[in-house]
Amino acid sequence: MIRTLLTAFCFLIVTPMVSAADKTDQFESAWRGWMTDQGIKAGTIAIGFEGNLAREAGIGWPADHAAPIASLSKLITGLCILDLVDKGQLSLEATIGEIFPDYPTARGAEEMVLGDILTHSAGLGNDRTQKKMPLWLGDKNPRHAEVAKHTIRKGPHQPIKGKYFYNNENYAILGHVIETITGETYAAYCAGEILKPAGVTSAKLSSLYGGFAAWGGWEMNAGDYLKMANSRLALNTKLGGNPFAFPHRAIANGMFYGPGIVFRTFGGGHNFWHFGAYCIDRFQAGTFFVQWQNGYSVTVLTDTCFDDAKMISLDGALTKAAFR
Repeated sequence: MIRTLLTAFCFLIVTPMVSAADKTDQFESAWRGWMTDQGIKAGTIAIGFEGNLAREAGIGWPADHAAPIASLSKLITGLCILDLVDKGQLSLEATIGEIFPDYPTARGAEEMVLGDILTHSAGLGNDRTQKKMPLWLGDKNPRHAEVAKHTIRKGPHQPIKGKYFYNNENYAILGHVIETITGETYAAYCAGEILKPAGVTSAKLSSLYGGFAAWGGWEMNAGDYLKMANSRLALNTKLGGNPFAFPHRAIANGMFYGPGIVFRTFGGGHNFWHFGAYCIDRFQAGTFFVQWQNGYSVTVLTDTCFDDAKMISLDGALTKAAFR
């Protein structure tokens, strides 16, 4: 299943001055050591500095291999929503009842606010997609409209409304919102407005996981994902400079969920990150994106499901390199 671990261990460490090239070497060495330690046979890494792609490397795959990115897809969806808000086509205060006035809704569903859906805090509890995703493998037809309509009929679980509760259905609803507002397919709109302007050329909906589109259906190479994320999260961007100016919801221990990305204040700036995983029998993937306040960023894509131990060890290895 798609999973995320929303903890990161980016501690403030006093570090010596190291050149960007030396730091890039350290990241690649840390990643290669982690791949070996975890017994992962295929994966890629992209390393960036101050918004620019510095290096790509691969083990078992070419460095530019396009792979499923799992829940890293949520950042693309979140950015698409913000794009529509910037254009005045959508309001973060808009309700489900306003966006879909003709839909039958359960009690409370019509009052769910777009900004809360973006931050997994609209009150959606039991995630129907977790049982359905294995049945949708190999179906490239996005399922977000189907999931959205079911979820709106089901409605929110009132005790958790306003609290962070990670659920793919939130981003399925957002995918359906994007199509409803734009009149385009989700993939076409987000590719045109978010991916292509960032110089992304390898992205498409996965032939295996494409049905999960808005919450986890994209594939691309690690370098392209890094370029896309850096284009919107670099320190000189609106979101990267001040994520608190956008919808966000407290998770725990100083962490917040924003528009498809987790962040925390750190060292006078912000660290951003997200994990993703497919753990469906032999169909597996593990993914990670992180950007630290010191200007370095990394994307890792692999062919192996990330359990909590793998996530923690990868985060630790890369964070140590970032601040060594």
